[in-house]
Amino acid sequence: MLAEAAPLLQVAAPHDAVAGAVVRQEEVTPPPVPAQPLQWAHMDAMLQATARAEDDHFWFKGLRRSARILLDAALDGHPLTRIVDCGAGTGRNLDWLRAYGDAVGVELSRAGLTVARAHGRRVVQSTVASLPFATASVDLATSFDVLYCLPDDVERAALVEMA
Repeated sequence: MLAEAAPLLQVAAPHDAVAGAVVRQEEVTPPPVPAQPLQWAHMDAMLQATARAEDDHFWFKGLRRSARILLDAALDGHPLTRIVDCGAGTGRNLDWLRAYGDAVGVELSRAGLTVARAHGRRVVQSTVASLPFATASVDLATSFDVLYCLPDDVERAALVEMA
Protein backbone atom coordinates (compact mmCIF):
# COMPACT_ATOMS: atom_id res chain seq x y z
CA MET A 1 0.00 0.00 0.00
CA LEU A 2 3.11 2.25 0.13
CA ALA A 3 1.66 5.43 1.58
CA GLU A 4 -1.50 7.24 0.68
CA ALA A 5 -1.61 9.42 -2.41
CA ALA A 6 -0.31 12.94 -1.81
CA PRO A 7 0.96 15.79 -3.96
CA LEU A 8 3.82 14.54 -6.10
CA LEU A 9 7.13 16.19 -6.76
CA GLN A 10 10.11 15.33 -8.95
CA VAL A 11 13.23 15.22 -6.76
CA ALA A 12 16.30 16.63 -8.47
CA ALA A 13 18.49 17.78 -5.59
CA PRO A 14 21.79 15.85 -5.68
CA HIS A 15 21.80 15.36 -1.90
CA ASP A 16 18.57 13.38 -2.17
CA ALA A 17 20.37 11.00 -4.56
CA VAL A 18 17.10 9.97 -6.19
CA ALA A 19 16.76 12.33 -9.12
CA GLY A 20 13.49 11.79 -10.90
CA ALA A 21 11.90 9.72 -8.14
CA VAL A 22 8.27 10.44 -7.44
CA VAL A 23 7.87 11.23 -3.76
CA ARG A 24 5.29 12.80 -1.54
CA GLN A 25 5.98 16.50 -1.27
CA GLU A 26 5.79 16.59 2.50
CA GLU A 27 8.61 14.02 2.75
CA VAL A 28 11.17 15.95 0.69
CA THR A 29 12.46 17.67 3.82
CA PRO A 30 14.02 14.96 5.99
CA PRO A 31 12.03 14.24 9.13
CA PRO A 32 13.57 15.36 12.41
CA VAL A 33 15.64 12.75 14.17
CA PRO A 34 13.91 11.73 17.41
CA ALA A 35 15.43 13.17 20.58
CA GLN A 36 17.20 10.02 21.74
CA PRO A 37 20.87 10.96 21.30
CA LEU A 38 22.29 7.90 23.06
CA GLN A 39 20.21 5.53 20.92
CA TRP A 40 21.31 7.34 17.74
CA ALA A 41 24.95 7.29 18.85
CA HIS A 42 24.71 3.49 19.20
CA MET A 43 23.00 3.20 15.81
CA ASP A 44 25.68 5.36 14.17
CA ALA A 45 28.45 3.23 15.72
CA MET A 46 26.72 0.02 14.60
CA LEU A 47 26.32 1.30 11.03
CA GLN A 48 29.98 2.37 10.88
CA ALA A 49 30.99 -1.14 12.01
CA THR A 50 28.60 -2.63 9.46
CA ALA A 51 30.16 -0.53 6.69
CA ARG A 52 33.60 -1.92 7.58
CA ALA A 53 32.46 -5.56 7.59
CA GLU A 54 29.62 -5.99 5.10
CA ASP A 55 31.64 -6.57 1.95
CA ASP A 56 33.66 -9.50 3.32
CA HIS A 57 31.96 -10.93 6.42
CA PHE A 58 30.37 -14.35 5.91
CA TRP A 59 27.05 -13.32 7.48
CA PHE A 60 26.47 -10.41 5.08
CA LYS A 61 27.59 -12.50 2.10
CA GLY A 62 25.25 -15.29 3.14
CA LEU A 63 22.33 -12.91 3.58
CA ARG A 64 22.82 -11.48 0.10
CA ARG A 65 23.21 -14.94 -1.46
CA SER A 66 20.08 -16.27 0.28
CA ALA A 67 18.05 -13.18 -0.56
CA ARG A 68 19.01 -13.45 -4.24
CA ILE A 69 17.96 -17.11 -4.36
CA LEU A 70 14.59 -16.32 -2.77
CA LEU A 71 14.03 -13.26 -4.95
CA ASP A 72 14.89 -15.14 -8.15
CA ALA A 73 12.43 -17.87 -7.25
CA ALA A 74 9.68 -15.40 -6.34
CA LEU A 75 10.12 -13.29 -9.48
CA ASP A 76 10.40 -16.23 -11.89
CA GLY A 77 11.81 -13.88 -14.52
CA HIS A 78 9.24 -11.09 -14.10
CA PRO A 79 10.88 -7.66 -14.45
CA LEU A 80 10.69 -4.98 -11.77
CA THR A 81 10.64 -1.24 -12.34
CA ARG A 82 11.24 0.17 -8.85
CA ILE A 83 12.55 -1.49 -5.71
CA VAL A 84 12.62 0.19 -2.31
CA ASP A 85 14.87 -1.17 0.44
CA CYS A 86 13.21 -0.07 3.67
CA GLY A 87 15.68 0.65 6.44
CA ALA A 88 18.59 0.50 4.00
CA GLY A 89 21.32 1.25 6.56
CA THR A 90 24.51 1.76 4.57
CA GLY A 91 22.69 0.91 1.34
CA ARG A 92 24.94 -2.05 0.57
CA ASN A 93 22.00 -4.23 -0.50
CA LEU A 94 21.11 -1.65 -3.14
CA ASP A 95 24.25 -2.71 -5.01
CA TRP A 96 22.84 -6.16 -5.81
CA LEU A 97 19.17 -5.12 -5.89
CA ARG A 98 19.96 -2.83 -8.86
CA ALA A 99 20.31 -5.95 -11.00
CA TYR A 100 16.53 -6.38 -10.63
CA GLY A 101 15.42 -2.80 -11.28
CA ASP A 102 15.72 0.81 -10.14
CA ALA A 103 16.66 0.41 -6.45
CA VAL A 104 16.27 3.17 -3.87
CA GLY A 105 16.95 2.97 -0.15
CA VAL A 106 14.95 4.56 2.66
CA GLU A 107 17.00 5.25 5.78
CA LEU A 108 16.42 7.40 8.84
CA SER A 109 19.90 7.55 10.39
CA ARG A 110 22.45 10.14 9.41
CA ALA A 111 25.30 7.63 9.58
CA GLY A 112 23.57 5.23 7.19
CA LEU A 113 22.77 8.02 4.76
CA THR A 114 26.34 9.32 4.89
CA VAL A 115 27.89 5.92 4.16
CA ALA A 116 25.36 5.13 1.42
CA ARG A 117 25.85 8.44 -0.35
CA ALA A 118 29.64 8.20 -0.07
CA HIS A 119 29.36 4.98 -2.13
CA GLY A 120 27.01 6.54 -4.68
CA ARG A 121 23.98 4.62 -3.45
CA ARG A 122 20.56 6.19 -3.98
CA VAL A 123 18.90 6.85 -0.63
CA VAL A 124 16.29 9.17 0.85
CA GLN A 125 15.85 10.02 4.50
CA SER A 126 12.55 8.86 5.93
CA THR A 127 11.01 6.38 8.31
CA VAL A 128 9.88 2.94 7.18
CA ALA A 129 6.53 3.63 8.87
CA SER A 130 5.80 6.43 6.38
CA LEU A 131 7.49 5.75 3.07
CA PRO A 132 7.99 8.77 0.79
CA PHE A 133 6.55 7.13 -2.33
CA ALA A 134 3.12 7.33 -3.90
CA THR A 135 0.77 4.38 -3.51
CA ALA A 136 1.46 1.55 -5.97
CA SER A 137 4.59 3.26 -7.36
CA VAL A 138 6.91 0.46 -6.19
CA ASP A 139 7.09 -3.11 -7.46
CA LEU A 140 9.06 -4.59 -4.55
CA ALA A 141 9.73 -3.47 -0.99
CA THR A 142 12.54 -5.20 0.87
CA SER A 143 13.65 -4.87 4.47
CA PHE A 144 16.66 -6.68 5.91
CA ASP A 145 17.30 -6.75 9.68
CA VAL A 146 14.98 -3.86 10.43
CA LEU A 147 11.51 -4.90 11.53
CA TYR A 148 12.50 -6.75 14.69
CA CYS A 149 14.32 -3.63 15.91
CA LEU A 150 11.17 -1.50 15.83
CA PRO A 151 8.55 -1.00 18.54
CA ASP A 152 5.48 -3.13 17.81
CA ASP A 153 3.28 -0.23 16.66
CA VAL A 154 5.98 1.09 14.31
CA GLU A 155 6.60 -2.42 12.98
CA ARG A 156 2.89 -2.79 12.16
CA ALA A 157 2.84 0.61 10.43
CA ALA A 158 5.94 -0.32 8.41
CA LEU A 159 4.38 -3.61 7.28
CA VAL A 160 1.25 -1.76 6.16
CA GLU A 161 3.39 0.73 4.22
CA MET A 162 5.35 -2.02 2.50
CA ALA A 163 2.31 -4.13 1.57
